[in-house]
Amino acid sequence: MKSSISIFLLLLLLNSCNERSSASQPETQQEDFVAQMSNGKYNTDFETAQELKGMRNTIENFTLLNKKKFENLKAYQEFGNLMEMHVDRVNQYCRLDASSKNILCKKLDKIKTEVQTLQGEDMVKSKEALMHINTILADIDSSFSYMNQ
Repeated sequence: MKSSISIFLLLLLLNSCNERSSASQPETQQEDFVAQMSNGKYNTDFETAQELKGMRNTIENFTLLNKKKFENLKAYQEFGNLMEMHVDRVNQYCRLDASSKNILCKKLDKIKTEVQTLQGEDMVKSKEALMHINTILADIDSSFSYMNQ
């Protein structure tokens, strides 16, 4: 029972930073946002920036919780589910032009690979997957400018 409450609280904490308004998207297709290179990074459209920020917050919160030794296989599995959701949402709402989106999607595909490990039954591999996800996030941060939007 205590473990279930802890997992529930963990999920509430992780999701608290990731909530966004549920305004529906217009039915008409929006034009692609042409990313420009500035200071060595591609800028992003607002929707992509919001989704990437939410993903970043989830990763940072989960990493901080693990520094406090809150290690639980079920929590890693739920974190994997959240990462899968974030990647899907970035792909769904991304308005980047094809070239920039391709670069971003290649990086996000690396997270998808780690999600499979997180959703498994091996705690050691899950810890390694979390480290890999942090490295992938650093790569995304060094390639795309989205924090100031």
